[in-house]
Amino acid sequence: MRGIRWIAVCLLIAMQIAGATSVLLATNKTYIDLLIAGSVAEKLDAEVLYVAPNTIPQETLSELKEINPDTVYIIGGPAVVSPELENELKNMGYDVVRVWGETRYGTAAEVATTFWDSSERAILSSVGFGRMNPNLLALVEKAKEWAAQENIPILLTQPASLPAVTEEALKELGVKEVYIVGHVNASVKERLEELGIKIAEEVRVKDAIERKLLRKARRVIIIPAKENRAIFRYARSYGAVVIFAENATELEKVSSLLSDKEVYIVNVPGKGEEFKRVLENATVVNKPRRVIKALKVVKRVRARGVTEEDCERAYAMLPDEIKENVTAYYEQCISAVRENNTKEALKAIIRMRSEANKYLHENNMLEDLSKRKRMEIKKRILEKVVRRLGENCREEMERVREMLRKGNVEEAERVLKRVMVRCA
Repeated sequence: MRGIRWIAVCLLIAMQIAGATSVLLATNKTYIDLLIAGSVAEKLDAEVLYVAPNTIPQETLSELKEINPDTVYIIGGPAVVSPELENELKNMGYDVVRVWGETRYGTAAEVATTFWDSSERAILSSVGFGRMNPNLLALVEKAKEWAAQENIPILLTQPASLPAVTEEALKELGVKEVYIVGHVNASVKERLEELGIKIAEEVRVKDAIERKLLRKARRVIIIPAKENRAIFRYARSYGAVVIFAENATELEKVSSLLSDKEVYIVNVPGKGEEFKRVLENATVVNKPRRVIKALKVVKRVRARGVTEEDCERAYAMLPDEIKENVTAYYEQCISAVRENNTKEALKAIIRMRSEANKYLHENNMLEDLSKRKRMEIKKRILEKVVRRLGENCREEMERVREMLRKGNVEEAERVLKRVMVRCA
């Protein structure tokens, strides 16, 4: 088993040939920004870490050092994550991109339209102003997991009216149907109907969403903690349904739903082994990020092995310039699959990926791919700012638009920063 697990971990690393590592940062001052960050984390395969408005906790600094991301996305405005903290991150050498709106509704809209080109479906979660009570927080947490499971954006609405920024985001994304989470008044439903958007489903109870998620989920993470205290540490769900339980008795209530699932218990001191006694087949882990991905691949490999299609897909993804040099590995993979030798087939795939990674690195293509990805997201954000400020300082805004059309994103950003204060 140890050998297969090691190969699976290597395969995970090798398969991320051109993927830029990202981190999403949000404040622990408001849970909403963290949950919005969590909804996009699965899409980006990014970690979600928390900060105080003006300081970076030591735990987060350690995680940043360990992950060593290419890009840090700050989710939320300067009122909740200060400009000084943003500069501190830049001084640490990170490429920092802030995605935010004037309100929680605006931030959700900016995140949705920045990280999704389009989406015919969306989650529309009802959230009022001010502090959230624990029941509403739990409901929004499940809405976030639902959005992550379906790979669709989550947008926020007021219970009594659809915010203008949310309406614009729905239009920009081309949303045709929404799943409403929480209570909304008739006025919100009427406005959606006027926009030609169908209400596919309304859910007002956390348990209803959880049951829906569990029906489709293969993986469940148990967090032995009170939800509103632990949520900022576990904002990403890692493609799983997350269940918060303060004690083993709470866990027993849902244990019957977990018999056919892949279950992980986060080893909170004094709780992990206690919970393990309730769910004997569960795996106790210290860090979901580090362990779950590897175990996921191990279980999949053990369940079905490697197929010829896996070999063909790995070969097809290689740069044309090196395919001739790695044909032997491809043939080894096919041969091993036909001999039902999973271990050798995985080794051959890893070797193909390794050669591709080496080629991309030697030709500086990894850095170029990573930079193009970051520049594309930055371009979208700058285009939004230009549209907002376009009525003022028209000459400067047209100059910025021309730079963006030509792909001069960094120069456009510099010019825009100089004129933003005057044009705002």
